[in-house]
Amino acid sequence: MLAGSSDRGTIHIFKVLPPNQRVATNKSSNVVSSFFNDTAKAFATFKVTDENTKVGFTADSKSLIVISQQGKFYEVAITPAGGELKNPIEKNMISPQEKVVQG
Repeated sequence: MLAGSSDRGTIHIFKVLPPNQRVATNKSSNVVSSFFNDTAKAFATFKVTDENTKVGFTADSKSLIVISQQGKFYEVAITPAGGELKNPIEKNMISPQEKVVQG
């Protein structure tokens, strides 16, 4: 799987095809599409209100991890059906007395 975050707070998760299932292509514009089941649509999505997020997966790839510049940590289970992921674990990693230093 591959995950990426947009500037609007949406995390997109794509399933990557195994090498033996990729479609061979000579057109550079289709190189990316040869790696994914459907490049027009993410397998799963997760929405946050934070900006500037970093995303990753747990070691077993069953959960998505999101960390934001605002100091929030999210962990949400990736369901086999995909779609919109819900019911995350959410933690504020910065206490109210602390401030985020912009640098």
